[in-house]
Amino acid sequence: MKQMTVLLFAVLFSVSLISAQTEQVDDGKKEIKVDPASKARIKFLEDYWDYGSIPLNGVVVHDFPIKNEGTDTLVITAVKPTCGCTTAPLESDRIAPNEITNLHVQLNTKKLHGLVRKFINIECSDPVNPYIRISFKAVINDPEQVIISTPNTADFGNVLKGESKIVTLELKNAAENDLNLDLLVPPDEKIVSMELSKSALKAGEAAELKFNLSDKADAGPIIASVTMEAEGKPETRISIPITGTVVE
Repeated sequence: MKQMTVLLFAVLFSVSLISAQTEQVDDGKKEIKVDPASKARIKFLEDYWDYGSIPLNGVVVHDFPIKNEGTDTLVITAVKPTCGCTTAPLESDRIAPNEITNLHVQLNTKKLHGLVRKFINIECSDPVNPYIRISFKAVINDPEQVIISTPNTADFGNVLKGESKIVTLELKNAAENDLNLDLLVPPDEKIVSMELSKSALKAGEAAELKFNLSDKADAGPIIASVTMEAEGKPETRISIPITGTVVE
């Protein structure tokens, strides 16, 4: 009888332990509470981006536009980058019908090397697509890059608020053939405008890339970038970080 009691206790204890472990697992997989009748419909106008070659210890940015193609307000309930090197603040977490907001992705390359592929998981109130994943990639200091920026970052340093400042870089065509530079994503002109002296570069030729910090830039860190590539040659893509601090 005593043996049966011990055996029964062991079985009950094992069942309780399994039950507790199951509850812990379930707690880690909480489902989004979505109204199945909601007519909110999420649409990423772009769900993948290639930064190309970017320097170590730089921060580059890219906006992913999100549109609500439904007739109810779309609510973004969570944005979860899969790496600590990435931040992704939203312009707004509530999107009215037919409106667009931006997911402002920032990639910090401080601890990265070589080819990197990163993901961001988005949760929202669209009952059809409550979970969305977007992705991006980059190559840190791509050794095969033929568009060479010197220096590799546009650094304004410290600038007093209300003052403008110009930083100039050199872009060199290190390829054996002529290249025609194509600007893919300029910086936000409200913060920084840019001017390229010429886009058609012969082999070994260089152009001047000038960045002008606006005197209307808000106080705080400058976090921006520009992305370009040789026309028709996506393998030459390069993103140049723009950094500095506007101080009061």
